[in-house]
Amino acid sequence: MMPKKNRFILVITDSLGVNRAFITCDLRHITLEDAILLVENGTLGGYRLIKKRDRIFLRSKVDSSSTNNLEEISISARKLSQKIKEPNTSPKVSLYAVTYGKYLELKSDRSDLIYLDGIARIAKSTVINRLRPLKEEIISAANKQNIEPMVLTGILIDEIARMGPDDLLDIIGKIGLRDTTVGLAQIKMSTARDLIKKNYLLFDKNISNEKLFVLLNNDLIAIQFAAAYLSFIYKYRAMKNRGTTPPEICSCYSSGLAASISSRGRQIADDLARIASEVLK
Repeated sequence: MMPKKNRFILVITDSLGVNRAFITCDLRHITLEDAILLVENGTLGGYRLIKKRDRIFLRSKVDSSSTNNLEEISISARKLSQKIKEPNTSPKVSLYAVTYGKYLELKSDRSDLIYLDGIARIAKSTVINRLRPLKEEIISAANKQNIEPMVLTGILIDEIARMGPDDLLDIIGKIGLRDTTVGLAQIKMSTARDLIKKNYLLFDKNISNEKLFVLLNNDLIAIQFAAAYLSFIYKYRAMKNRGTTPPEICSCYSSGLAASISSRGRQIADDLARIASEVLK
């Protein structure tokens, strides 16, 4: 039987149903190529390799249990990108999010944890330690785009807190399955490109996806993109005579320009603002 630490809890497929990325019980994210190597060297049991038309695919063995059956735990990249923000609406995504939350509760003091949607997401101290060294960059980017540093910091805290489950989307973007969110600020690739075209940030308008992916994974640049997008949201909402209070702007960051106040936006503007003040003090 395959060691528990290597058992998959989620499998991500492409539009053709091919298994392309795998999440293990110890929350490692591996590509199909990685999984093939593990099967070949005997590290990963319970699976077999099938070769078709010069390509190799991973399949469960005939005698695999339901908990070790790839079909039972697979989800398409498209559906995952739709469900990851609200894991409770998908049993498969929820399993991953809950597993991650329990892992955090085992290693951290619960009073130090940030809970979103009833699930532990990250330790407050981890967020503060991650963002405090970037304090000057956050303030500078916010001032340059004429937005509140506290709002920008609250957004970054929320995105970092969700990054445990959300970094599944990074692997989707890396292997080219979806136009997905990337990096510290979880900016969508297409959004970043649009901000460049609108001259919010002075990067090459014809930048390749590979180079843009690298840029968005740079914390300092990700902060600039987040500030630019918040500025764009604010200007759009003001032009359309829609609300521009912090809860409304924060809600739009993840839910779109026309979003009404969401529980997520309200939590960013209220609860996470208190942590933001710790980062910026």
